[in-house]
Amino acid sequence: MKNKIYALQKLMCLVNAVTLLTSPPVLAHTNRHRPVDYVRGVKGISEQNRAGYGTLGETSEAEAESVFLHVCPRDNVGNVIYPCVNQNSELGRALELASGNIETAFTTIFQRRLYEYLSMQRVGLGLEPLDLPGCLANDEEAKKEQRFLKTLKGKYRYEIDNLISEAQKELRKLRRIKEPNDAQKQALANKKWEASILTKQRAVHASQTPERLGEAMLLDRQLKNREEQYCGSDPGGQYCLSIRSNRDRIRMAFPVIFPGGLDEEKSQPVDGRRRWETKRSMAIDTHNLDKCGNTPVEQMENAMARMIGLIGAPKPMVAPPPLAAAPAGVSPVAGKNRACPETDGQQELAIKRGQKVLNEAYGDDHGYPLLVTSSDDDGNNEPDGAFNRANYIADTTEIFANDPVSDSRMVEAREALNGGIKDAKDVYRVEVLQQAGRICGASPNELKGLQDKYPTVFKQAVLDMDSESKSREATLTFLCKKNLLNRYQKYNPTFSCEGVTGSVDGADGMKVERQSVGFPFASGINYNLKKLPNNKTKITSKINYKFVYDPSIDPSHGDYKGNGRIPANLRHNRAAQERRFNTKVAQWITKMNAFYKKTADKVKDPSVVFDIQRCQDCDDDYEPTINVSECYRREEPSSFSVDHPGESFESSQCGSVRDYGNWQNAGNYTADTDDATIMHETGHALGLADEYTADYYPAHALGEDGNLSCNSTMASTRGNCHKIYPRHLKEIIRPSLICPKDPGSP
Repeated sequence: MKNKIYALQKLMCLVNAVTLLTSPPVLAHTNRHRPVDYVRGVKGISEQNRAGYGTLGETSEAEAESVFLHVCPRDNVGNVIYPCVNQNSELGRALELASGNIETAFTTIFQRRLYEYLSMQRVGLGLEPLDLPGCLANDEEAKKEQRFLKTLKGKYRYEIDNLISEAQKELRKLRRIKEPNDAQKQALANKKWEASILTKQRAVHASQTPERLGEAMLLDRQLKNREEQYCGSDPGGQYCLSIRSNRDRIRMAFPVIFPGGLDEEKSQPVDGRRRWETKRSMAIDTHNLDKCGNTPVEQMENAMARMIGLIGAPKPMVAPPPLAAAPAGVSPVAGKNRACPETDGQQELAIKRGQKVLNEAYGDDHGYPLLVTSSDDDGNNEPDGAFNRANYIADTTEIFANDPVSDSRMVEAREALNGGIKDAKDVYRVEVLQQAGRICGASPNELKGLQDKYPTVFKQAVLDMDSESKSREATLTFLCKKNLLNRYQKYNPTFSCEGVTGSVDGADGMKVERQSVGFPFASGINYNLKKLPNNKTKITSKINYKFVYDPSIDPSHGDYKGNGRIPANLRHNRAAQERRFNTKVAQWITKMNAFYKKTADKVKDPSVVFDIQRCQDCDDDYEPTINVSECYRREEPSSFSVDHPGESFESSQCGSVRDYGNWQNAGNYTADTDDATIMHETGHALGLADEYTADYYPAHALGEDGNLSCNSTMASTRGNCHKIYPRHLKEIIRPSLICPKDPGSP
């Protein structure tokens, strides 16, 4: 009977409508605008999608994440109308085998991706991919992937990079063929598949490197500290949600050291983390990996603190504590399982010194870069980030033992870190084998539990589907029906109704007034959403531009602090400064409306119009407020005293700004702020977060591919990067789709 129903459904697809074997109704999601196709996102790959497996399938992490921010309709009764899925797609073939049951079809695809994910983890660890489990033993697509992954065993990241580059060259050749024959079409499909597998494997390799694992642990610790600070009294606030969203992403991206996302951590008792780590260790040889009472992850933490504590430490360090004995119940062991060593107290003192630095960074919203940035603002030819500086000292010591920077203690401390990472990987190897038993245990009735355990695998299964075949559209409809998108939305700040009042259909519309947070940055937003008779949503934003007088460039003022480095045409009295301010603001408003209108006119879903205004009668505490002065810079450049001996930064502020560049932010502009920056900062006023990468982050909240960092206006302030996508418009109007929330909804 089911086969007959499915045959009828396929016939109905000829007229572009199909009802599959499910019940509640969900409106089909349409992904109308993808910047480029899947494989073309792989370019020079220096920053390729650093958040890793689970975010691959678009040109940026921001675009990938937006797929799972799809707003499901509230009405959930009646038949589910699905789009017709191309029968040659992976989902189409799975539907054919499942007689049209999309739940069974998606489960089959999930099994393949779980096999892929666990096998890639093993290949990254230098092992063979998993044997095919019984449920995939006759699956030709799984067999094909197993064969290919076997060829990648033992390859380094640079070798995979080379393979990706070669695949890209072949793809460019095949795409140039104007009228390809069947063989050439198949070759193109095969090469795209190969490039996608290589991209995923490279991401897995990256997530297992010592540098990235160390960065991930430091970031998780800093975010956890900030979570305790912000979430205790306001668990639904924008700061708390943004922090938790970032922690969730980091933890899912690095399975070698984390047991899962934030949900997994929250479900454990207070001492659950250590129990999990100890259980991991016991999986291979009980206490033998529990050295000195430390699990592998604790070894890593102690080693990083020790490395940071050794920076600038005297030899020997003073006032060492008493000798440390082995903890009770821990016996020395021989061979590869090192005994708990006795020390002269120097290690413990280094750890304490380092922990002090770490605690200061953890307690600062902007503290993480202090640990890992590669910048050298102090000009000493060493990275400013403490962890990076420690690694620099270790590298220098190994290459130039007599260099003044060299410190053999640092090499020993890093060896301890690498030892902890090695032990963590040894434990993870065993855990991957244990998890392999779940592949064939996957069933349609267990999808929610499997998603909880493997949220990144779930995401990758969806992202691997293209829009042209309608596979992704159909799957999102199914996920809405099963309420499976909530896992990816509950920590997202844009799914909060905090600060949202009124109704989009009301006379005064819906007001959105709150802090927009992309931790650690935040900006005040205040805009209105109103449904128009033509069914478009009007977005009205009033921005309070405030003139800030600068006496330092006014020769007629008693506090004039100008100097010869400021050209005469930049020396203005108060009236001239204010005239210039008003002229600039009027130009900015005109340009902003033109830019956002141009984008809105090209996008059908969502259909919006913009009205950005200057607020002339706003109160002093109105947000967003933007202070505008001739010169603005947050802090003195590190090299100022060297560049301009005998001068004070304050007395030559304007000259300094023009020497070192304008440092605008969302609340402070200079009169010369360029158009690209204006559009970027206006995006913040509308609630859009930054999408550019910082190269010291192991995984980004919404980071663009580094080689496509000018993919959007929110990813760059460069003039040639102006672009707003449907995902941005959907984020701005999201409150109108979800607020007020139904009783009992998350």
